Amino acid sequence: MKHSATETMNDTHATLRSRRTAKMLCPPETPLPVTGNLSKERIDNWIDVAGNAPFHKPAHKNHLSDIRAFEPWRCVKLTDGDCRALASELIANDMDAGKVLDMLSAADGLVLVTWLPNPSTRSLMEDEEFEASFDNMENIAAASAFTQSLLIAGEADGWRTYWSSGGMLRREEIFEKYGIPNTQILIGAVFFFPPEDQAESVETKPGSLANKRAPLADWSRWV
Repeated sequence: MKHSATETMNDTHATLRSRRTAKMLCPPETPLPVTGNLSKERIDNWIDVAGNAPFHKPAHKNHLSDIRAFEPWRCVKLTDGDCRALASELIANDMDAGKVLDMLSAADGLVLVTWLPNPSTRSLMEDEEFEASFDNMENIAAASAFTQSLLIAGEADGWRTYWSSGGMLRREEIFEKYGIPNTQILIGAVFFFPPEDQAESVETKPGSLANKRAPLADWSRWV
């Protein structure tokens, strides 16, 4: 049975309105069991749908030597088993992972989303990862649109989501482990956590700015 345009719009609006950051934290000593409830096929479907996000500039040719995908983003995908294995490895190597450990111990899945900066046309300063150019601004915007779409796809299917800046997942060791070229930059570690009724005993922290959203009239105006 097909949905009407109005029904589809209402479903989309409801998901957008109800989406909230949900950071699930589970002690790595007692992680949630590996269930496989979030399948690879479902994650791939979310990524495929999110891949319809707009991008205005193709990835620079330097990023296309092995994979001719013009999208200015890339993904590395982890199952719940992969997340638990990574958490165990971080502990074994005595790496300070902070709350990332607790999230890896609770997540049903994780997608590392990177964006593809254009080569710099000048020497970068020590604290610069990329050149502040118009094209790079377009690429960041495109990868962000993709990441937000990925969040919404997961939310629409009942999973709780968290867009993390990545913390220690941005480190060179993690990029090497998962074969991520150092020419890419992590724009988000997107965690997918089980629905609330499947993990009631696990601590869930909302986003710190969740209750600080201003009314529409404060940040928009008609001309």
